[in-house]
Amino acid sequence: MKKRNTNRWILPCIVLSVSVLVSGCSDKDYMVIKSLSPSVEISCEEQPYDPFKVRIGSYERVPGYWLVRLDPRGDSSGDVFAVFDDSGREVCRAGKFGRGPEELLSPAVLQVLPLEDDVLTYRVLDFSLGRYYTYRTDLQSGGTEIRPELDLGTGMREVNYLGGGRYLCNPENNRYYFYDAESGTRTYLEGWDADYNASVENSPIYVPDLQTNSLVSCDSTLVYIYGLSLPVIYVHSLSDGRLLKRVYIEHTPEEVSEMEQGLEYHGTYVMYDLGDNLLLCYYDFEYEEGTYIPDMYSYRMVVMDKSFRPQASYAIPYVDRFVLDPWTGRVTTLSFEEELFRIYDLSEWMQG
Repeated sequence: MKKRNTNRWILPCIVLSVSVLVSGCSDKDYMVIKSLSPSVEISCEEQPYDPFKVRIGSYERVPGYWLVRLDPRGDSSGDVFAVFDDSGREVCRAGKFGRGPEELLSPAVLQVLPLEDDVLTYRVLDFSLGRYYTYRTDLQSGGTEIRPELDLGTGMREVNYLGGGRYLCNPENNRYYFYDAESGTRTYLEGWDADYNASVENSPIYVPDLQTNSLVSCDSTLVYIYGLSLPVIYVHSLSDGRLLKRVYIEHTPEEVSEMEQGLEYHGTYVMYDLGDNLLLCYYDFEYEEGTYIPDMYSYRMVVMDKSFRPQASYAIPYVDRFVLDPWTGRVTTLSFEEELFRIYDLSEWMQG
Protein backbone atom coordinates (compact mmCIF):
# COMPACT_ATOMS: atom_id res chain seq x y z
CA MET A 1 0.00 0.00 0.00
CA LYS A 2 1.36 3.40 -0.96
CA LYS A 3 2.18 5.92 1.69
CA ARG A 4 -0.24 8.75 2.18
CA ASN A 5 0.19 12.30 3.38
CA THR A 6 -2.55 12.82 5.92
CA ASN A 7 -1.57 16.47 6.31
CA ARG A 8 -3.49 17.21 3.15
CA TRP A 9 -6.55 17.56 5.34
CA ILE A 10 -5.40 17.32 8.97
CA LEU A 11 -3.95 20.56 10.23
CA PRO A 12 -0.45 20.08 11.66
CA CYS A 13 0.01 19.91 15.38
CA ILE A 14 3.04 21.57 17.01
CA VAL A 15 2.91 19.80 20.36
CA LEU A 16 4.18 16.38 21.29
CA SER A 17 1.19 15.34 23.28
CA VAL A 18 -2.34 16.49 23.89
CA SER A 19 -2.32 18.00 27.33
CA VAL A 20 -5.67 19.82 27.15
CA LEU A 21 -8.98 18.20 26.34
CA VAL A 22 -12.34 19.88 26.71
CA SER A 23 -13.44 19.84 30.33
CA GLY A 24 -16.93 19.93 31.73
CA CYS A 25 -19.66 17.63 33.06
CA SER A 26 -18.75 15.01 35.61
CA ASP A 27 -16.17 12.31 35.06
CA LYS A 28 -19.02 9.83 34.82
CA ASP A 29 -20.54 11.61 31.79
CA TYR A 30 -18.32 9.92 29.29
CA MET A 31 -18.33 6.57 27.59
CA VAL A 32 -15.74 4.44 25.90
CA ILE A 33 -16.69 2.45 22.82
CA LYS A 34 -14.44 -0.51 23.50
CA SER A 35 -14.57 -1.80 19.94
CA LEU A 36 -16.33 -0.96 16.72
CA SER A 37 -18.23 -3.58 14.76
CA PRO A 38 -16.03 -5.97 12.78
CA SER A 39 -15.55 -4.61 9.28
CA VAL A 40 -17.39 -6.35 6.48
CA GLU A 41 -17.18 -5.94 2.73
CA ILE A 42 -19.53 -3.60 0.91
CA SER A 43 -20.01 -3.40 -2.83
CA CYS A 44 -19.68 -0.13 -4.69
CA GLU A 45 -20.20 1.40 -8.09
CA GLU A 46 -17.03 2.88 -9.63
CA GLN A 47 -16.93 5.85 -11.97
CA PRO A 48 -13.83 7.51 -13.45
CA TYR A 49 -12.92 11.06 -12.52
CA ASP A 50 -11.36 13.25 -15.22
CA PRO A 51 -9.47 16.16 -13.62
CA PHE A 52 -8.87 17.67 -17.06
CA LYS A 53 -12.61 18.08 -17.58
CA VAL A 54 -13.21 19.69 -14.19
CA ARG A 55 -10.77 20.03 -11.32
CA ILE A 56 -12.76 19.38 -8.16
CA GLY A 57 -12.04 21.06 -4.85
CA SER A 58 -15.07 19.59 -3.11
CA TYR A 59 -18.63 18.62 -3.96
CA GLU A 60 -22.11 18.31 -2.49
CA ARG A 61 -25.16 16.41 -3.67
CA VAL A 62 -28.82 17.28 -4.25
CA PRO A 63 -31.21 15.03 -6.18
CA GLY A 64 -30.32 15.21 -9.85
CA TYR A 65 -27.37 17.59 -9.45
CA TRP A 66 -23.83 17.99 -8.15
CA LEU A 67 -22.66 21.27 -6.63
CA VAL A 68 -18.90 21.45 -7.14
CA ARG A 69 -16.44 23.88 -5.61
CA LEU A 70 -13.89 24.34 -8.35
CA ASP A 71 -10.18 24.10 -7.66
CA PRO A 72 -8.70 27.45 -8.79
CA ARG A 73 -5.55 25.64 -9.93
CA GLY A 74 -7.62 24.19 -12.75
CA ASP A 75 -9.40 26.00 -15.58
CA SER A 76 -12.03 27.62 -13.37
CA SER A 77 -11.95 30.99 -15.20
CA GLY A 78 -12.16 32.59 -11.77
CA ASP A 79 -15.48 30.90 -11.00
CA VAL A 80 -15.98 29.33 -7.58
CA PHE A 81 -18.88 26.90 -8.05
CA ALA A 82 -20.28 24.82 -10.89
CA VAL A 83 -23.48 22.81 -11.01
CA PHE A 84 -23.59 19.56 -13.02
CA ASP A 85 -26.55 17.33 -13.70
CA ASP A 86 -26.41 13.55 -13.38
CA SER A 87 -25.35 13.17 -17.01
CA GLY A 88 -22.25 15.26 -16.34
CA ARG A 89 -23.55 18.30 -18.23
CA GLU A 90 -22.53 21.63 -16.75
CA VAL A 91 -25.68 23.59 -15.93
CA CYS A 92 -24.25 26.87 -14.67
CA ARG A 93 -21.55 28.53 -12.57
CA ALA A 94 -21.66 30.87 -9.58
CA GLY A 95 -19.36 33.07 -7.52
CA LYS A 96 -15.96 34.58 -8.20
CA PHE A 97 -12.60 34.17 -6.49
CA GLY A 98 -11.11 37.37 -5.11
CA ARG A 99 -11.10 39.86 -2.24
CA GLY A 100 -13.74 42.25 -3.53
CA PRO A 101 -17.37 42.61 -2.46
CA GLU A 102 -19.16 39.24 -2.62
CA GLU A 103 -15.96 37.59 -3.90
CA LEU A 104 -14.49 34.58 -2.11
CA LEU A 105 -10.90 33.94 -1.09
CA SER A 106 -11.12 30.47 0.50
CA PRO A 107 -14.71 29.25 0.19
CA ALA A 108 -16.53 26.18 1.44
CA VAL A 109 -20.13 25.04 1.13
CA LEU A 110 -21.36 24.31 4.65
CA GLN A 111 -25.00 23.44 3.95
CA VAL A 112 -27.12 22.64 0.91
CA LEU A 113 -30.88 23.06 1.21
CA PRO A 114 -33.50 21.06 -0.71
CA LEU A 115 -34.22 22.20 -4.26
CA GLU A 116 -37.26 24.44 -4.53
CA ASP A 117 -38.70 25.52 -7.90
CA ASP A 118 -35.37 24.72 -9.60
CA VAL A 119 -33.54 27.07 -7.22
CA LEU A 120 -30.50 25.66 -5.41
CA THR A 121 -29.86 27.34 -2.04
CA TYR A 122 -26.58 26.82 -0.19
CA ARG A 123 -24.64 28.38 2.71
CA VAL A 124 -21.09 29.46 1.95
CA LEU A 125 -18.27 30.42 4.32
CA ASP A 126 -15.12 32.29 3.31
CA PHE A 127 -12.67 30.76 5.80
CA SER A 128 -9.96 33.41 5.54
CA LEU A 129 -12.22 36.45 5.81
CA GLY A 130 -14.88 35.09 8.14
CA ARG A 131 -17.74 36.03 5.82
CA TYR A 132 -20.90 33.92 5.61
CA TYR A 133 -23.31 34.04 2.67
CA THR A 134 -26.48 32.48 1.32
CA TYR A 135 -26.31 31.64 -2.38
CA ARG A 136 -29.47 31.07 -4.45
CA THR A 137 -28.74 29.68 -7.92
CA ASP A 138 -31.55 29.45 -10.46
CA LEU A 139 -30.87 26.29 -12.45
CA GLN A 140 -33.08 27.48 -15.33
CA SER A 141 -31.66 30.95 -15.90
CA GLY A 142 -28.19 30.25 -14.46
CA GLY A 143 -28.31 33.42 -12.37
CA THR A 144 -27.24 33.55 -8.72
CA GLU A 145 -28.42 35.81 -5.92
CA ILE A 146 -25.73 36.30 -3.24
CA ARG A 147 -26.92 37.45 0.17
CA PRO A 148 -24.30 38.40 2.78
CA GLU A 149 -25.42 37.09 6.16
CA LEU A 150 -22.54 37.63 8.56
CA ASP A 151 -19.10 39.23 8.61
CA LEU A 152 -17.14 38.13 11.68
CA GLY A 153 -14.02 40.05 10.66
CA THR A 154 -11.60 37.19 11.30
CA GLY A 155 -10.79 33.75 9.95
CA MET A 156 -13.31 31.07 10.80
CA ARG A 157 -13.17 27.28 10.61
CA GLU A 158 -16.93 26.78 10.78
CA VAL A 159 -20.16 28.75 10.96
CA ASN A 160 -23.55 27.06 11.36
CA TYR A 161 -26.79 29.01 11.21
CA LEU A 162 -29.11 27.84 14.00
CA GLY A 163 -32.07 30.09 13.24
CA GLY A 164 -33.42 33.17 14.99
CA GLY A 165 -30.24 35.15 14.37
CA ARG A 166 -28.11 32.59 16.28
CA TYR A 167 -24.96 31.05 14.87
CA LEU A 168 -22.56 28.39 16.09
CA CYS A 169 -19.05 29.60 15.31
CA ASN A 170 -15.61 28.04 15.45
CA PRO A 171 -12.75 30.49 14.86
CA GLU A 172 -9.17 29.66 13.98
CA ASN A 173 -8.23 28.92 17.60
CA ASN A 174 -10.85 26.11 17.61
CA ARG A 175 -13.08 27.38 20.43
CA TYR A 176 -16.81 26.98 19.82
CA TYR A 177 -19.24 29.73 20.76
CA PHE A 178 -22.78 30.91 20.06
CA TYR A 179 -23.02 34.26 18.30
CA ASP A 180 -26.12 36.43 18.48
CA ALA A 181 -26.20 38.63 15.37
CA GLU A 182 -28.54 41.21 16.88
CA SER A 183 -26.67 41.83 20.13
CA GLY A 184 -23.19 40.77 19.00
CA THR A 185 -22.72 38.65 22.12
CA ARG A 186 -20.62 35.50 22.21
CA THR A 187 -21.33 32.62 24.57
CA TYR A 188 -18.86 29.75 24.65
CA LEU A 189 -20.01 26.17 24.74
CA GLU A 190 -19.20 24.54 28.06
CA GLY A 191 -15.47 23.87 28.35
CA TRP A 192 -14.38 25.55 25.12
CA ASP A 193 -13.16 28.74 26.80
CA ALA A 194 -10.98 26.94 29.35
CA ASP A 195 -7.42 28.29 29.69
CA TYR A 196 -8.01 30.82 26.90
CA ASN A 197 -4.87 32.89 26.28
CA ALA A 198 -5.64 35.69 23.83
CA SER A 199 -2.04 36.88 23.40
CA VAL A 200 -0.95 33.39 22.30
CA GLU A 201 -4.02 32.33 20.37
CA ASN A 202 -4.33 35.53 18.33
CA SER A 203 -0.92 34.86 16.79
CA PRO A 204 -1.09 33.96 13.07
CA ILE A 205 1.19 30.97 13.69
CA TYR A 206 -0.87 29.53 16.56
CA VAL A 207 -2.12 25.97 15.97
CA PRO A 208 -4.60 24.51 18.51
CA ASP A 209 -3.70 21.25 20.22
CA LEU A 210 -7.12 19.82 19.45
CA GLN A 211 -8.31 19.75 15.82
CA THR A 212 -12.05 19.24 15.35
CA ASN A 213 -15.04 19.63 13.09
CA SER A 214 -18.72 19.54 13.97
CA LEU A 215 -22.10 18.17 12.96
CA VAL A 216 -25.42 19.78 13.89
CA SER A 217 -28.10 17.14 14.43
CA CYS A 218 -31.04 16.91 12.01
CA ASP A 219 -33.41 18.28 14.67
CA SER A 220 -30.97 21.11 15.58
CA THR A 221 -30.93 20.16 19.27
CA LEU A 222 -27.37 18.80 19.51
CA VAL A 223 -23.95 19.43 18.07
CA TYR A 224 -21.42 16.60 17.76
CA ILE A 225 -17.86 17.95 17.84
CA TYR A 226 -15.52 15.25 16.59
CA GLY A 227 -11.75 14.97 16.66
CA LEU A 228 -10.04 14.96 13.27
CA SER A 229 -6.94 13.29 14.63
CA LEU A 230 -8.13 12.03 18.02
CA PRO A 231 -10.81 9.38 18.69
CA VAL A 232 -13.17 11.57 20.69
CA ILE A 233 -16.63 13.11 20.19
CA TYR A 234 -18.11 15.86 22.37
CA VAL A 235 -21.91 16.12 22.48
CA HIS A 236 -23.33 19.53 23.39
CA SER A 237 -26.83 20.91 23.76
CA LEU A 238 -27.63 23.65 21.27
CA SER A 239 -30.11 25.26 23.65
CA ASP A 240 -27.53 26.29 26.24
CA GLY A 241 -24.16 24.82 25.17
CA ARG A 242 -23.94 22.28 28.00
CA LEU A 243 -21.50 19.42 27.48
CA LEU A 244 -23.71 16.36 27.71
CA LYS A 245 -21.29 13.56 26.96
CA ARG A 246 -17.77 12.72 25.84
CA VAL A 247 -17.41 9.63 23.69
CA TYR A 248 -14.06 7.88 23.22
CA ILE A 249 -13.64 5.43 20.36
CA GLU A 250 -11.56 2.29 21.07
CA HIS A 251 -9.33 4.29 23.47
CA THR A 252 -9.71 5.45 27.06
CA PRO A 253 -9.50 9.12 28.05
CA GLU A 254 -6.05 8.46 29.51
CA GLU A 255 -4.84 6.88 26.26
CA VAL A 256 -6.20 9.79 24.22
CA SER A 257 -4.49 12.39 26.42
CA GLU A 258 -1.15 10.62 25.96
CA MET A 259 -1.31 10.17 22.19
CA GLU A 260 1.71 11.59 20.43
CA GLN A 261 0.50 13.81 17.64
CA GLY A 262 2.28 13.29 14.34
CA LEU A 263 3.04 9.66 15.19
CA GLU A 264 -0.44 8.27 15.65
CA TYR A 265 -3.80 9.33 14.26
CA HIS A 266 -7.23 7.96 15.07
CA GLY A 267 -10.10 10.19 14.14
CA THR A 268 -13.18 11.06 12.17
CA TYR A 269 -12.79 12.56 8.72
CA VAL A 270 -16.45 13.54 8.48
CA MET A 271 -19.69 12.69 10.29
CA TYR A 272 -23.36 12.65 9.23
CA ASP A 273 -26.74 12.37 10.94
CA LEU A 274 -28.82 9.62 9.28
CA GLY A 275 -31.90 10.18 11.43
CA ASP A 276 -31.90 7.24 13.82
CA ASN A 277 -28.18 6.61 13.32
CA LEU A 278 -24.86 8.38 12.90
CA LEU A 279 -22.37 7.78 10.09
CA LEU A 280 -18.63 8.31 10.57
CA CYS A 281 -15.83 8.11 8.07
CA TYR A 282 -13.34 6.85 10.66
CA TYR A 283 -9.66 6.10 10.19
CA ASP A 284 -6.61 4.73 12.00
CA PHE A 285 -3.08 5.60 10.99
CA GLU A 286 0.38 5.23 12.49
CA TYR A 287 3.75 6.69 11.63
CA GLU A 288 7.05 5.24 12.80
CA GLU A 289 10.70 6.17 12.17
CA GLY A 290 9.90 8.22 9.10
CA THR A 291 7.77 5.51 7.52
CA TYR A 292 4.03 5.03 7.34
CA ILE A 293 2.95 1.58 8.52
CA PRO A 294 0.69 0.07 5.83
CA ASP A 295 -0.77 -2.59 8.09
CA MET A 296 -1.99 0.05 10.51
CA TYR A 297 -3.66 2.22 7.88
CA SER A 298 -7.41 1.85 7.48
CA TYR A 299 -10.57 3.74 6.59
CA ARG A 300 -14.01 2.59 7.71
CA MET A 301 -17.58 3.71 7.24
CA VAL A 302 -18.96 3.28 10.76
CA VAL A 303 -22.66 3.32 11.64
CA MET A 304 -23.73 3.93 15.26
CA ASP A 305 -27.12 4.54 16.80
CA LYS A 306 -27.76 7.75 18.72
CA SER A 307 -26.63 6.07 21.94
CA PHE A 308 -23.27 5.37 20.24
CA ARG A 309 -23.83 1.64 20.02
CA PRO A 310 -21.93 0.36 16.96
CA GLN A 311 -24.23 -1.07 14.32
CA ALA A 312 -21.99 -1.73 11.30
CA SER A 313 -18.51 -1.11 9.93
CA TYR A 314 -17.40 -1.24 6.30
CA ALA A 315 -13.75 -1.15 5.23
CA ILE A 316 -13.13 1.20 2.31
CA PRO A 317 -10.04 2.37 0.38
CA TYR A 318 -8.32 5.67 1.10
CA VAL A 319 -10.49 8.72 0.38
CA ASP A 320 -9.75 12.34 -0.42
CA ARG A 321 -13.44 13.28 -0.33
CA PHE A 322 -16.40 11.59 1.38
CA VAL A 323 -19.92 12.95 0.80
CA LEU A 324 -23.33 11.60 1.80
CA ASP A 325 -26.42 12.25 -0.30
CA PRO A 326 -28.92 12.71 2.56
CA TRP A 327 -31.89 12.17 0.25
CA THR A 328 -30.85 8.70 -0.97
CA GLY A 329 -28.34 7.41 1.61
CA ARG A 330 -25.65 6.99 -1.06
CA VAL A 331 -22.07 7.90 -0.18
CA THR A 332 -19.73 9.11 -2.92
CA THR A 333 -15.99 9.03 -2.23
CA LEU A 334 -13.24 10.38 -4.45
CA SER A 335 -9.60 9.35 -4.78
CA PHE A 336 -7.54 11.96 -6.60
CA GLU A 337 -4.64 9.55 -6.99
CA GLU A 338 -6.76 6.82 -8.56
CA GLU A 339 -8.96 9.37 -10.37
CA LEU A 340 -11.94 7.35 -9.24
CA PHE A 341 -15.33 7.89 -7.63
CA ARG A 342 -16.78 5.07 -5.52
CA ILE A 343 -20.49 5.06 -4.67
CA TYR A 344 -21.83 3.07 -1.71
CA ASP A 345 -25.48 2.47 -0.83
CA LEU A 346 -26.17 2.97 2.88
CA SER A 347 -29.89 3.63 2.50
CA GLU A 348 -30.73 0.75 4.85
CA TRP A 349 -29.39 2.86 7.73
CA MET A 350 -31.42 5.96 6.88
CA GLN A 351 -34.44 6.87 8.95
CA GLY A 352 -37.59 5.41 7.44
